[in-house]
Amino acid sequence: LDPQARVAHVFECPVTAPAVVTEVNKSLPEFLPRQRWFTGKARTIERAEIADWAPTGSVAGDQVPAIAEVEYTGGSTERYFIPMTIVHAAAPATVRPGSGTIARGSDFAAIDAMGDDAACRIWLTNMIAERSVETQHGIIRATAYRRDAEPPPLRISRSVGEQSNTSVKFEDRYVLKCLRRLESGPHPELEMSRYLSTHGFAQVPPLVASLEYYRPGQEPTSLALLQAFVPNQGTAWDPAVDQARQFLADDDPDTVDYATAAGLLGQRTAELHLVLAEDRDDPAFAPVTLTAAHAVALSADIQRDAERALTRLADRLTSLPEAAQDRAQAVLDARAALSARISSFATAPPGALSIRVHGDYHLGQVLAVGQDFVIIDFEGEPTRSLAERREKRSPLKDVAGMLRSFGYAAATALVEACDARPDARPQFERRARLWEDSISAAFLERYRQTTAGTALVATDDAGFAQWLDAFLLEKALYELDYELASRPHWVGIPLQGILRLVNAPDEPARRR
Repeated sequence: LDPQARVAHVFECPVTAPAVVTEVNKSLPEFLPRQRWFTGKARTIERAEIADWAPTGSVAGDQVPAIAEVEYTGGSTERYFIPMTIVHAAAPATVRPGSGTIARGSDFAAIDAMGDDAACRIWLTNMIAERSVETQHGIIRATAYRRDAEPPPLRISRSVGEQSNTSVKFEDRYVLKCLRRLESGPHPELEMSRYLSTHGFAQVPPLVASLEYYRPGQEPTSLALLQAFVPNQGTAWDPAVDQARQFLADDDPDTVDYATAAGLLGQRTAELHLVLAEDRDDPAFAPVTLTAAHAVALSADIQRDAERALTRLADRLTSLPEAAQDRAQAVLDARAALSARISSFATAPPGALSIRVHGDYHLGQVLAVGQDFVIIDFEGEPTRSLAERREKRSPLKDVAGMLRSFGYAAATALVEACDARPDARPQFERRARLWEDSISAAFLERYRQTTAGTALVATDDAGFAQWLDAFLLEKALYELDYELASRPHWVGIPLQGILRLVNAPDEPARRR
């Protein structure tokens, strides 16, 4: 403090990036597009560099956690979490084959730490022990939600499917999920897991620890979650498709074997929603009553979704698989009827609740555990912003997501059956629809039984169906947009869903 002028003199001393960061910055524009978790593959990278990092030696095993910032042509930016392991030429380390090499220097290599078994064990220990790491501009802080002892070295396996994050399994003890694309503010996966664990909901993996990044002037950013591993037989997707296959293959099917399981899943879904609606003191979770204004806003949102999806559909019509072009043209021809159907949702009756929901609910987000189910992955739809994924919605958004997933399971079995016996397509199509409708009816019946006597959803059939149809159409339009961008050979599935809702709005279908 200058006693004469009574002002503080602030001297800014620039921090020179270490050689590791310098080399990584050179390699990021090539490294990032090769990663399955990188969401900017369709855009042009203008600049990519490490915006914050921890000095080498801050974490055992030469770990350098880093936050990368990516700027695209046009000005939009994203941040990604890239934990790195530094492998020195003078002290070679045993690295798992296939680990992602980010950059190489004259005497070192920087690799993705999530591909290095030793590094994953270090992060597991740090999270359980609540060890924090100071970075150049902030701090990475671990929080433990239960007091586990430091585990012995555990065998590691990794998820091989396409996903927006990176999951590492430690034997039958833990699952570490590294959140790659970062946004400031509470992350739905951490927020929901923490809430459900503290409110005693048993049908989710217990939350063990979390890792968050704090920087002055910014909201905390979630980097990773550690959950207890739940022994399971895989997701509910495979058994559902298997049951659909069997039903289509049976020459004279009488009953749908999966209906009992679907009923239990409907009950577990309702129980999830009831727990999410019970805390009226937490502002992030306290339910609000759906009003007429909510219905009008939902209708307007779906109209915008429809315009975007149908414009893209028209642009790509001739490039679609031939089998899907007729359905696509039928949807485009029904544009006026679709718009009128969407407008009708603005009159949906008020009075039910709007709560925090799963947000991306389908058979792949449910683990089959014996004869029961455990619900996972509460991130919400990955293409939506963090704020959108944290919004309170009618729980029927989740219900619609699961019903659409039943439709995908039926369609998957149908395609396989028709490939084997093209001459029997009409017969297979009738059976596939019967299977989907039966499964959906069982799910809905148990869901409504479990929520009966509460204000969670509309209790009268007409009001329930009107809200549900709105979310079914919203989901089908989202699917159409997604399939056009990512899997054009599947575009016929959401197209069929849209046509069913537009052409038969009063049909006494599965959703009733």
